[in-house]
Amino acid sequence: ADPLQVKSLIDAKCSNAMILFSFPPTTDDAASAQFHAIAGLHGLSKIHEYRTALLREGSLEPLILGVRGNSKFSDSEIQHEAAAALSNLALEEPNRILIAKSGAL
Repeated sequence: ADPLQVKSLIDAKCSNAMILFSFPPTTDDAASAQFHAIAGLHGLSKIHEYRTALLREGSLEPLILGVRGNSKFSDSEIQHEAAAALSNLALEEPNRILIAKSGAL
Protein backbone atom coordinates (compact mmCIF):
# COMPACT_ATOMS: atom_id res chain seq x y z
CA ALA A 1 0.00 0.00 0.00
CA ASP A 2 1.12 3.50 -0.77
CA PRO A 3 2.06 5.05 2.60
CA LEU A 4 0.75 8.49 1.56
CA GLN A 5 -2.63 7.03 0.62
CA VAL A 6 -2.82 5.11 3.88
CA LYS A 7 -1.88 8.20 5.88
CA SER A 8 -4.59 10.22 4.16
CA LEU A 9 -7.14 7.46 4.94
CA ILE A 10 -6.16 7.51 8.61
CA ASP A 11 -6.09 11.31 8.77
CA ALA A 12 -9.58 11.46 7.21
CA LYS A 13 -10.81 9.00 9.86
CA CYS A 14 -11.83 6.47 7.19
CA SER A 15 -10.83 3.72 9.59
CA ASN A 16 -13.75 4.80 11.81
CA ALA A 17 -16.18 3.92 9.00
CA MET A 18 -14.39 0.60 8.46
CA ILE A 19 -14.73 -0.17 12.16
CA LEU A 20 -18.43 0.73 12.15
CA PHE A 21 -19.16 -1.52 9.17
CA SER A 22 -17.08 -4.35 10.69
CA PHE A 23 -19.72 -5.15 13.31
CA PRO A 24 -21.95 -8.16 12.58
CA PRO A 25 -24.55 -7.34 9.92
CA THR A 26 -28.30 -7.66 10.12
CA THR A 27 -28.95 -8.17 6.39
CA ASP A 28 -27.34 -10.01 3.49
CA ASP A 29 -26.34 -6.71 1.88
CA ALA A 30 -24.59 -5.60 5.05
CA ALA A 31 -22.64 -8.88 5.14
CA SER A 32 -20.77 -7.80 2.02
CA ALA A 33 -20.02 -4.44 3.63
CA GLN A 34 -18.75 -6.21 6.75
CA PHE A 35 -16.40 -8.37 4.70
CA HIS A 36 -14.97 -5.37 2.85
CA ALA A 37 -14.63 -3.34 6.04
CA ILE A 38 -12.78 -6.13 7.83
CA ALA A 39 -10.62 -6.71 4.75
CA GLY A 40 -9.78 -2.98 4.86
CA LEU A 41 -8.82 -3.23 8.52
CA HIS A 42 -6.70 -6.27 7.66
CA GLY A 43 -4.91 -4.20 5.03
CA LEU A 44 -4.29 -1.33 7.44
CA SER A 45 -3.12 -3.75 10.13
CA LYS A 46 -0.18 -4.70 7.91
CA ILE A 47 1.29 -1.24 8.43
CA HIS A 48 3.34 -1.03 11.61
CA GLU A 49 2.60 2.65 12.30
CA TYR A 50 -1.17 2.14 12.38
CA ARG A 51 -1.55 -1.03 14.46
CA THR A 52 -1.88 0.67 17.83
CA ALA A 53 -4.12 3.41 16.41
CA LEU A 54 -6.54 0.83 15.00
CA LEU A 55 -7.08 -0.72 18.43
CA ARG A 56 -7.32 2.67 20.07
CA GLU A 57 -10.04 3.61 17.56
CA GLY A 58 -12.15 0.57 18.48
CA SER A 59 -11.35 -2.18 15.98
CA LEU A 60 -10.87 -4.92 18.57
CA GLU A 61 -14.53 -5.70 19.34
CA PRO A 62 -15.77 -6.06 15.74
CA LEU A 63 -12.70 -8.12 14.80
CA ILE A 64 -13.30 -10.51 17.70
CA LEU A 65 -16.95 -10.81 16.70
CA GLY A 66 -15.86 -11.43 13.11
CA VAL A 67 -13.51 -14.23 14.16
CA ARG A 68 -16.17 -15.87 16.32
CA GLY A 69 -18.66 -15.76 13.47
CA ASN A 70 -21.81 -16.11 15.59
CA SER A 71 -23.93 -14.10 13.16
CA LYS A 72 -26.22 -15.87 10.70
CA PHE A 73 -24.45 -13.82 8.02
CA SER A 74 -20.95 -14.96 9.02
CA ASP A 75 -18.77 -16.89 6.65
CA SER A 76 -15.26 -18.29 6.61
CA GLU A 77 -13.89 -15.40 4.52
CA ILE A 78 -14.94 -12.88 7.18
CA GLN A 79 -13.42 -15.08 9.89
CA HIS A 80 -10.19 -15.40 7.91
CA GLU A 81 -9.83 -11.64 7.34
CA ALA A 82 -10.65 -10.85 10.98
CA ALA A 83 -8.16 -13.45 12.27
CA ALA A 84 -5.45 -12.13 9.95
CA ALA A 85 -6.09 -8.56 11.12
CA LEU A 86 -5.90 -9.61 14.79
CA SER A 87 -2.71 -11.51 14.08
CA ASN A 88 -1.12 -8.42 12.54
CA LEU A 89 -2.34 -6.18 15.36
CA ALA A 90 -0.82 -8.59 17.89
CA LEU A 91 2.63 -7.94 16.45
CA GLU A 92 2.74 -4.85 18.69
CA GLU A 93 3.39 -5.59 22.37
CA PRO A 94 0.79 -3.15 23.80
CA ASN A 95 -1.82 -4.61 21.44
CA ARG A 96 -1.02 -8.17 22.56
CA ILE A 97 -1.93 -7.26 26.12
CA LEU A 98 -5.26 -5.68 25.07
CA ILE A 99 -6.10 -8.61 22.79
CA ALA A 100 -5.30 -11.12 25.52
CA LYS A 101 -7.35 -9.21 28.12
CA SER A 102 -10.30 -9.15 25.71
CA GLY A 103 -10.50 -12.93 25.76
CA ALA A 104 -9.82 -13.20 22.04
CA LEU A 105 -6.92 -15.61 22.61
